[in-house]
Amino acid sequence: MTVTTVEGVVQEKLAALDKEAAVNIMVNRLGMSSNQAQEVVQSTVRMIEPLKEKAQDVKDQSIEAANSAIKKLAAVAGWMFVLALLCLATSLSGGAFGIRDEAMRRLEGRMESKAA
Repeated sequence: MTVTTVEGVVQEKLAALDKEAAVNIMVNRLGMSSNQAQEVVQSTVRMIEPLKEKAQDVKDQSIEAANSAIKKLAAVAGWMFVLALLCLATSLSGGAFGIRDEAMRRLEGRMESKAA
């Protein structure tokens, strides 16, 4: 097995925070002493753990922001639906109770005679 492959396996174990497996691989395949391998694992884990915590925080914040945006869009959609219904009601009532055609012609005739 090549060093690159061993390094990949070690990185995979460290990313999963499987400390003992990483130490065993470094001791058995890379020829490190147990103490050296444990020091490497501890220093690596100290660097990885804060990054994982930060990644989880960012994930939580993005989920919260997405949920907030969805709620706001749902409220906007609801208000737009209500507005559409009001416009429909206004149009229907205007059509039903509007000025009849004959009355409108008489009104237009009066307007034209006043303008002349």
